[in-house]
Amino acid sequence: MIPENTIDVSIALDMSGSISNEMGRDMLSEVKGIMEQFTSFKIKLWCFDTDVYNYAEFDESNVDEIDEYEPTGGGGTDFMCNWRYMKDNDIQPDRFIITKQGYTDAFVRADPDFKISKQEQKPYFWYNVRDEGGLRLTDNGYGHLVTKLDIKNWIIDIRDNELTHRFLLDLDKFIDCPYYIVKGRWPKIVIFKEQTYFTLALHNKDFESFLNVHKI
Repeated sequence: MIPENTIDVSIALDMSGSISNEMGRDMLSEVKGIMEQFTSFKIKLWCFDTDVYNYAEFDESNVDEIDEYEPTGGGGTDFMCNWRYMKDNDIQPDRFIITKQGYTDAFVRADPDFKISKQEQKPYFWYNVRDEGGLRLTDNGYGHLVTKLDIKNWIIDIRDNELTHRFLLDLDKFIDCPYYIVKGRWPKIVIFKEQTYFTLALHNKDFESFLNVHKI
């Protein structure tokens, strides 16, 4: 059993062209925050755009070296490069984290009328504010993306999937873009990335098949 105050994670910093250097530093601060929460940790860190850059490993013995880490990138965005990289290099963390800060900052910048304080922004957009909590949107977050930002989305019927705790955890771990769960008699998932939608379409929109393929 892993002690409660230890963590073994891989963290990917989205450094695509839409992410500024300041935003990169903010995301790195979040990594430091994760380190400070645990007495023992193993963190594999890298940056990505359409490829992976600047792989580094940190634990208690070299924690100060995080201050010298340089976020690198600047190209397009391909979240799936992270899973390819982990599979190719046999990286099997307890959790894989893509920081939310880049998404949050982009949503805020896109709406000049958005007045919520920085401290309240993550709870407004994200169902789980922790970076390891995945990219599931809150009701407010979903409404904002659809009505305020008019972001294109794709809907998948999931009535054949039982919304178990394990299923929801797997969605958080493997869905590589913001998404929203519509509950009720006919549950659906709203996907905010075309590539992810078409990847699911290749699996006949079968989430169990999709999740099994992407599990490390």
